[in-house]
Amino acid sequence: MSDSLTIFTSLRWDPSLLASPSVPVPPWAGINATCLTAAYMPDLHRDRLLRAAEFFGWTAAVDSLAGPAGVDTLIQRVAEAVMAGQDQTGPLRVKVSIDRDGRFDIVSGLTPSLDSVADLFPECLAPPGTHDSDHQKQRWLVVLDEARTEPSALTHFKTSRREMYSSARARAAIVSSAAEQKETVLVDPTGRIMEGSTTTVYFWRSGRWVTPPTKGRVGAGSGQDDDDEWQGGQDGTTRRWALGHGIAQEEDVYRDSVVDGEDVWISNGVRGFIRGRITL
Repeated sequence: MSDSLTIFTSLRWDPSLLASPSVPVPPWAGINATCLTAAYMPDLHRDRLLRAAEFFGWTAAVDSLAGPAGVDTLIQRVAEAVMAGQDQTGPLRVKVSIDRDGRFDIVSGLTPSLDSVADLFPECLAPPGTHDSDHQKQRWLVVLDEARTEPSALTHFKTSRREMYSSARARAAIVSSAAEQKETVLVDPTGRIMEGSTTTVYFWRSGRWVTPPTKGRVGAGSGQDDDDEWQGGQDGTTRRWALGHGIAQEEDVYRDSVVDGEDVWISNGVRGFIRGRITL
């Protein structure tokens, strides 16, 4: 791997996560129900950074992120960056990058407000064909990438090597996801669905929501994946939260099983959970 490689995560900074009697954070919100922070799922963002640093053998970065202090460090660094920026009230999209020497680089920008905190911590994902007033009514356009992407360490971990995602977005003519409310889904050479270019995607199968599995031997230490078996995309923050709370399960989804017009959900650590609809 190149010495210029960095690992990163993108999280939401939203003052509405600071619980108050008028805007309560649900008790199933994990760390956001107990920790006074405007950062969305900071513990899960720390975990993804730490796992990547461990795999690449970046000792200094691991030291910065490990243990309970690692979560506190991430929250503090993000808060300091937000307070030093021009946009302090939020909501913000905050990109946190770390290099092999454990150096942080944090940049932020405005991101759209949400209708409800339920968009960040849904108690369940509404089945296809149902109306749920607690969630966004607008469905994003979700298309399948025409090309095939080979799974690797660079699709399992979130790094600065984003060529495969940029290419997929270019083929789908996506310039700005937020403005266009559009996402493209990557497919591997066997026809299995991997993930969205910036989101996890959930499909309704056998009466439940499922998301494609990810697989890889984390902690190899060399940054090489010759002996690893990689499948799918990244084990994202909202994906981990959805699986951990039982609102989705892992299951292979093949491109040939996806039909035009079917309802899906997509999620990421900035926008939470969003309704989508497949267009082929």
